[in-house]
Amino acid sequence: MIDKQQDFLTLTGAARRARSEGYDITYHGLRNLVAAGYISHVPNGSRIYVFYPNVIRFLQKGSRLNRAWSTSSPAPATNSTIRPRYPRCRGHFLKQI
Repeated sequence: MIDKQQDFLTLTGAARRARSEGYDITYHGLRNLVAAGYISHVPNGSRIYVFYPNVIRFLQKGSRLNRAWSTSSPAPATNSTIRPRYPRCRGHFLKQI
């Protein structure tokens, strides 16, 4: 396959093109796949470009593909956020000397 310039699309353009071709994907779904590393991307300023054939390949074959950047670690949890636990502050910093 020859890489054509029109195959590199923004996330919005890729989601619109996929929807017009009958794939059930939204902008936010595509953005989550890119953020999780399943689809490689090229950031350019405030825009994110994806190679459209990679998007279609992932939608057709599913998660059997390796993640774009790291293949050894599992996908991050999407339902929960892991936050560091800090010791409780008892107001010692509020006391004036």
